[in-house]
Amino acid sequence: MRARFVLALSLCLTTVDFAPADDPPETTIESLAADLESVELETRRDAAYSLAKLGPDSRPALDALIHGLADRDEQVWMQSAMAIARIGPGADSAINSLIENLADRDEQRRYRAAWVLSRIGSASIDPLISAAQDESTQRRVAALDAMGWMADDSRRVIPTLAAALNDDQDEIRQQAARSLVRLGESACDVLATALTNDDSQVKTIAAEGLANCGPLSESTRQTLLEMTADEDPNLRAASLTALAGSGISEARLVDLLTTAVADSQHQVRSAAIASLHRLGPNASIAMNRLRKMLSDPDSSIRSGAAFALGSLGAGALPASDALIEALKKESSPNSEVARALGRIGPGVVPALLRAAADPEQSADRLAVALANIGPLATEPLIDALRDASTEARVSAAQALAEMSPVPADALPELVKCLDDPSPELRRASLVAMGRVRVVPDATTVRLAKLVEDADDRVRSAAVFAVATHGPADTTLPMLIRALEDDSPKVRRRAIDGLQALGEAAARAVKPLRVALKDSDPGVRQSAAGTLGSLGDAAEDASDDLLNLLSDPEIEVRISAATSLGQIGTHSPEICQALGELLDDQEELVLMAALGSLSEIGPDAADSVPTVLPLLRDPRPSVRSAAVKCLARIESDRSKSVTHLITALEDEDWTVRRDAAGALGELGSDARAAVPTLFELLASEQDEDAARGALRSIDDAGPEAVPVLIDGLQSEDRRRRYYALFLLGKVGPDAKEALPILKRLRDETDSERFRGSYQRAIDAIEK
Repeated sequence: MRARFVLALSLCLTTVDFAPADDPPETTIESLAADLESVELETRRDAAYSLAKLGPDSRPALDALIHGLADRDEQVWMQSAMAIARIGPGADSAINSLIENLADRDEQRRYRAAWVLSRIGSASIDPLISAAQDESTQRRVAALDAMGWMADDSRRVIPTLAAALNDDQDEIRQQAARSLVRLGESACDVLATALTNDDSQVKTIAAEGLANCGPLSESTRQTLLEMTADEDPNLRAASLTALAGSGISEARLVDLLTTAVADSQHQVRSAAIASLHRLGPNASIAMNRLRKMLSDPDSSIRSGAAFALGSLGAGALPASDALIEALKKESSPNSEVARALGRIGPGVVPALLRAAADPEQSADRLAVALANIGPLATEPLIDALRDASTEARVSAAQALAEMSPVPADALPELVKCLDDPSPELRRASLVAMGRVRVVPDATTVRLAKLVEDADDRVRSAAVFAVATHGPADTTLPMLIRALEDDSPKVRRRAIDGLQALGEAAARAVKPLRVALKDSDPGVRQSAAGTLGSLGDAAEDASDDLLNLLSDPEIEVRISAATSLGQIGTHSPEICQALGELLDDQEELVLMAALGSLSEIGPDAADSVPTVLPLLRDPRPSVRSAAVKCLARIESDRSKSVTHLITALEDEDWTVRRDAAGALGELGSDARAAVPTLFELLASEQDEDAARGALRSIDDAGPEAVPVLIDGLQSEDRRRRYYALFLLGKVGPDAKEALPILKRLRDETDSERFRGSYQRAIDAIEK
């Protein structure tokens, strides 16, 4: 992160064209210098910007620019610093002020000041060396950072940086290492010695730097070789990168890199692959090794080899046969091997289509590999739909179905495939056509005929394709008829089609209620979910859904419980049944019941005693769901606030987050929670949730005054702000805060805070 900032800053301060004006009038610079000390903020900003634009010609205004480094406004400070950087070595009188800024509370100011010191150059080095011994850690880190830009004077700063590598503080050691890396070749010897540092991060940074040092000594290479087996993945990755340019033998390097591509950590694999790319023409040696790895019984080794080959793109085409063979061993269609074949590109399509004839190959895995090629595979796949081999045609249709979206150009050939004697090809073509964005009406009529196909897999695919593309008036009757199909697969697909119709499916409530009693649990589950999606229109199905709460299948109970919260009927019987479901041994069933009670809201208030014990459930997810449910169903807001305040003390941060969110929804009714929420501002995990809740509550009572007074003295600016804001909300009951408010008002240099203090005082004294 710091490296990105430094780079951005460097570009900002070095690439902008600050061409000096031709003989700028002295009076102009003098007037700008005077404006830089104006009491008007905009005047100071304009002056600082103009001086920065003048570049080295702003040297006569240096004293005013140094004064600008004490300005509280970020724009004035930044432009003053830019102007000083542009003056360069002639700005040595600014060094002391910049050294002071190295300990600023603002991290960006510290590092900008460090960079400006580096632009002043040699005159800054001795003050920086002294600052590197300061008691302030922030100043020391920033001073070491500045030294990293002193490449022209590296001889003078390297001893200080080398000594800092052994400092007691992590951030000092690590910044010293980063600065040595920036110094480049002159620091290579010190970086080599840093490989034996006790700090793993220092070793990692040193190894990253050595990657730019060219051939390394035998002892340094040996140390790096040992580090490739370190438990720290970042160190392993950095060591591989350094070894790639170290002068190590090519055979040994290939052995290391091909082993590393199977590493469990992504950063190590990426480093190995990047190094393999740098082998150039000699990468063929590595490819042979990677081919052999594809036959390893260990799936992680196969995946690593595939990942490395895939990164070579079309260059890995010679290894495609080994990848296709490895595809047989993969359990998931979307494996790393399938992705690698996709990255090779269209050149691999013929081999993949031929592989479809191999009885050991999975059609699904081949289809995913083909689809991974993307649009470039479209034309050869359309051609393959006319192939003499049934297996190739099926594989092509399946691959097209995996594309998103399915190319419209494939539609004519897919339609022809609907007449093929192979049910596998008819089904695959229907699946693909169901995923084409637009299908002509004439084609939809053709699809509807296949709803009567002898093969249930074909009928299932036809049902969904028609539901996707056909008009509701003609599709609905077909789907209702399909609910009576002998195949549960077709019945499930018909229900999916009804759900896809949206509101139009309300006319199918009666047959869907019948489907709730289907012998197939998948049909019952889908029917319950579809009825829930219809909301109030499915009100007549509530009793049938209640009966499903005791279904032996978990998924059916979940679907029924969820749907009962979505339909319009919120009878006492439904609330009671959902409350009883909170004793279900399956967490997902319990969570569905809590979710539905939450949807029902205050009508489910009688369930509060059943929900309360779940605040002590050992599962954080259940406690969070219980918190949300109580906030929705408890009709007495004061009781709800009490429950939620208790939840703010939960050991799990997600529970505390959800409790804070629920309190925020209660608005000013939750002001009793303000003391606890305010304390949570001090927690990094809870700060955002607590801040959001406090903003939403927008009120506070007398009970919050003691904790808010403590907050006024916090070092955290946000906590001080909220304390100040909320004390004003308390009003006259916060009189005990007046002495400290008045003292802080008188002591602050900030006009903004002085006004805030006064507004709080006025609110209390009114």
